[in-house]
Amino acid sequence: MLLDELGVESALPAPLTVARGTLLFGDVHGTCELPRFIGDVVTALVADEPVVLALELRADQAPSIPAFLASAGGDAARAAMLRDPWWQGPWFDGRNSVATLELLETARRLIAAGAPLEVLCFDAPRPPSYEIEPALREETMARTVIAYRAARPDAIFVVFAGNLHTRRAEWEGMPGFAWMAMRMARAGLAFITLDARFRTGTAWESGIDPANGGIVTAIGVDGAPGIYLVSDSGHDGCYDVGPITASPPAVQRMPR
Repeated sequence: MLLDELGVESALPAPLTVARGTLLFGDVHGTCELPRFIGDVVTALVADEPVVLALELRADQAPSIPAFLASAGGDAARAAMLRDPWWQGPWFDGRNSVATLELLETARRLIAAGAPLEVLCFDAPRPPSYEIEPALREETMARTVIAYRAARPDAIFVVFAGNLHTRRAEWEGMPGFAWMAMRMARAGLAFITLDARFRTGTAWESGIDPANGGIVTAIGVDGAPGIYLVSDSGHDGCYDVGPITASPPAVQRMPR
């Protein structure tokens, strides 16, 4: 497990393992290490109690994920899931990556072994143009997580989404805008939110042309791997995975 490789002695501090808690992990899309870390967290938590893994994926564009999770795995099951529009593009923003596929495979293996794990895809549906009013998207995602949280009071929730969506305070780049986590807090849902931290490395980013993204340098910060519950106003702490490397799309892009 990546947690072990990073030498994290107590990878999940006590506040993160409170029964039936809600944990938000901010993502920087398009890396190998961040989804892998989430897979390890889920693996650790589900050994003790039920877990819902909530992912910033669109259920309307990925209808085959439930069948894949219920399958015995293998090339045929994977290929069937990857035919869904979510994986085929035209947008490749790092969430339809090899690492995301591997995270789903981790979930599938746990479920096949009898673990009490469910996967929720909670990103908001949108028109074919891919355009959606930002506030509507944040509100839809918040309401989806809140509703599922209410339906599964017995489970720990691990919510993995972009690190702006997981902020509990405004971002200076969009003053006055309420992100998903801010809306969840206003609705009275208690949670702990952690931002991603890493050393400088690479990531797959969409840039200005999401249909033709690529590998870019992702600037990190100094630090040491682990989980730190130290507030930075936007989050309650951070999870640090060390150096990062880019994870390309799970499906080879076809020439246009």
